[in-house]
Amino acid sequence: MKDELNGITIDKAYFLGIKQYGYTYKDSDGNRVERSVFSGVKRDSLTFKEIESIFRGLSLEKTKENRFFKS
Repeated sequence: MKDELNGITIDKAYFLGIKQYGYTYKDSDGNRVERSVFSGVKRDSLTFKEIESIFRGLSLEKTKENRFFKS
């Protein structure tokens, strides 16, 4: 795994699969920071509570804005 936090310790994390995880940590000011990576969804768009719900087997539905580009 890659150290994306430059040595900061993760408080709590859920790893559900490849490119499916969420974690929390405290920044240098002591504030709780939530991060999520989930394939097919914008980075950090899921809350840590939503990741916990998915872990417990609940379904989650999100809408995603589609963008079309002329090529």
